[in-house]
Amino acid sequence: MNTPLEVDIYGHANSTNALGKNDPTGISCIVPFASHVDQTEHDLDVVVTDQGLADICGLSPRKRAKYYDRALHECMKRGAGHEPHMLRVRVAMP
Repeated sequence: MNTPLEVDIYGHANSTNALGKNDPTGISCIVPFASHVDQTEHDLDVVVTDQGLADICGLSPRKRAKYYDRALHECMKRGAGHEPHMLRVRVAMP
């Protein structure tokens, strides 16, 4: 059981490195790319937030990311496809 500060869309968790954030709802959040990784995608099976539960056990990084198709298209052009990210594009998370 862990209480990460942030979890990225691939299942990496940041549990120790708090960054300054002016968010009235708190620092915990789901992000496109974790700023620091304490637990890799291999360590997490389930992510629970106030928005619901995500069972990611046994899923590859590609199957975990909701915005994977768009990110893959962009990253494959550059030859980077394992965990595609579009850091220059801000994506609204549900």
